[in-house]
Amino acid sequence: MIDERTGQRLRVEGSNLDQYQSGRRANVTGTIVRQGGTDVFRITNVEQTADMCGAIGFSPESLKEAIGRANVGIRGGISFDPELINFGAQVELGPIIRSVWFRPTAEFAFGEVTKVLSLNGDFAYYLPFTGRGESASRWNVYAGAGPSFAIVQRDFEGFPGRPEVEIEDDWDGETGVNFFVGIVQSNGFFIELKAAAYSTPDVRLYVGYTFR
Repeated sequence: MIDERTGQRLRVEGSNLDQYQSGRRANVTGTIVRQGGTDVFRITNVEQTADMCGAIGFSPESLKEAIGRANVGIRGGISFDPELINFGAQVELGPIIRSVWFRPTAEFAFGEVTKVLSLNGDFAYYLPFTGRGESASRWNVYAGAGPSFAIVQRDFEGFPGRPEVEIEDDWDGETGVNFFVGIVQSNGFFIELKAAAYSTPDVRLYVGYTFR
């Protein structure tokens, strides 16, 4: 069996497996156990969802499964340089190529002086053979990069205890590149560290959840 998200190959055990056709996509549930120094997936339920590649015939359901899935998620965290509070949403589409997923995000960050609205076109690669743990608590490592566009507003209202000095809002548009690494559980919970070049903020730390 090959995990679509991580590309990891697992040996499968379970009863009545001979009734399922080889080479077809399936949704499976079960538990990953360590056996003889190797991860083994013990199946409790199998549901085949799509025809084999090159099969004769067409159905909207099989085409949708062949293209891939779209998973929606939420995220929040903190930024450094400048110090901001972040929250946002994401969509995960794919796989585009094996373990590579397209994951666009929209985020809003705010602080005492700075507000940032950003759009990111990130691509995430799930490293094969990095899983640890069993079933829904299994952790995997991912890394990626992608372009970003940010609208930045800076609004300084003076120092405490001193007369306010009127300063016009400073608006700026920035384009840059994101680089990130994270860990994700099979149930969708993730922790991510992201750095940006030529864009604000420079470093961000997130926690989030992808609904699957």
